[in-house]
Amino acid sequence: MGMDEKQTSNGNNSVEYSFEDEQYELNYDPIKMKGKKEVDIEVWKYDIVGFDDLIGSASVDILPSMNKELQVELFLQSKQTKKDQTQQQLNISSQQNDEGLGKVIFHMKYISEQDHNLQKEQQKQEKKNEQNKEQEKEKEYEQQQQQDNIYPPELEHVKGTIKFKNLSITNIPDFYKQNTNLYIRVILGQNERKTQIIDPANVSDFNEEFQFEFDPVVIIEREMMIEVWNKKNESDISGDEFLGGTSSLFLSFLSNPGSLDLRIVGDQDIAQIQFDAKLSLNVAYSPDNEGQSKV
Repeated sequence: MGMDEKQTSNGNNSVEYSFEDEQYELNYDPIKMKGKKEVDIEVWKYDIVGFDDLIGSASVDILPSMNKELQVELFLQSKQTKKDQTQQQLNISSQQNDEGLGKVIFHMKYISEQDHNLQKEQQKQEKKNEQNKEQEKEKEYEQQQQQDNIYPPELEHVKGTIKFKNLSITNIPDFYKQNTNLYIRVILGQNERKTQIIDPANVSDFNEEFQFEFDPVVIIEREMMIEVWNKKNESDISGDEFLGGTSSLFLSFLSNPGSLDLRIVGDQDIAQIQFDAKLSLNVAYSPDNEGQSKV
């Protein structure tokens, strides 16, 4: 639409493909658009080696979707067909003339800038409330475990080594699988470890292990922070992109190695798609038997 455009992820080779997890926003300014009120949709054939090929395109008027969501179905038109038609003819033919190039089906809604900003604020607040509730539930569960004597009464944070291995990340939205290169940061106090970088479209396991030396006298934190990052190109001056993170207690793994499953939910959306994934890892907290310090 005008100078504003969005691109989906790459679809698999198939007759039909659904971009279920993707939605996009385009900015519309009637002054800049000089009265044009149509959205153009183009379908391209992705070529790994050479240039992409345009399969067909269609246009739709945005006004009927003002303040209401509509399902739109449009037959794709060839480049030559669009060139030879007026805009009015094009709008009619896009809906009725089937050239055998396929059809695009999508939902569309046109709202004012004020309503859009209000919706974004509401969504941001709802997301924040949901994250706060999840964190409170995790802490309540941890406290309940202690009250139920799942931990022995004498269990305390002691000097030792905390090891992590078998990290894997799953349940990633398709958009992030296609458009990111992921790595994990684990932070304890002032110390941090980073995993290698993976392509989530092909790999989910990090196949590495690392450890922290933990002294409760020196390190006051009793939770480890776990973050998911998108590795950007070195030419990108904005740096790597934070996708989401969470925190977790580790006392329950003292002399009791086990697995940990965490949900990572992003604070911000990319292309209006929230990052939401499952992170799994094994944790072992081994005490240092030589002169333990307890806190």
